[in-house]
Amino acid sequence: MSPALRGASQGLLGAGAGVIASGSLWGGAWLLIAAALLRRLSLGWPQSRPVAWVRLAGAIGDLVVEASVPVSLAWVLREEPRAALAAVVALSAGAVASYAKVRAGSLGLECGDGVADLPERWLLLGIALLAGRPEAGAWALAALALASTSRRAGLMWRGGPAR
Repeated sequence: MSPALRGASQGLLGAGAGVIASGSLWGGAWLLIAAALLRRLSLGWPQSRPVAWVRLAGAIGDLVVEASVPVSLAWVLREEPRAALAAVVALSAGAVASYAKVRAGSLGLECGDGVADLPERWLLLGIALLAGRPEAGAWALAALALASTSRRAGLMWRGGPAR
């Protein structure tokens, strides 16, 4: 993954979260879609192996920026309790999905990608926001994150392929 493309993707994602928090779901949707496409492009790029602390700092930064999207969505939807709950569930489920992947790696297990990778989830949310369906997008985000967590847990339960 190209560090420059990954950084640009995260920048677009963070900007999208900020635009969503300001109340512009349409503008935020386009930034999420751009971030998803750029991240998907960067995954095909030749990988470099930075030192461990750089990888850790990058991973922490990723989690913070990725969490900002459901947080901003919950803020915008705060007047609609069920919709805001969907965003909070998406935030929690996404954190657990990321934790499961990292924890498996620390145990020497490879649990692979989930049901839908982050770029696909961002793309889906962007499309839902463009369609004027933020609650449906938040529930879809939550469902895909929970499905990814379940898939990873199943692979870890079976021992997963060793690295």
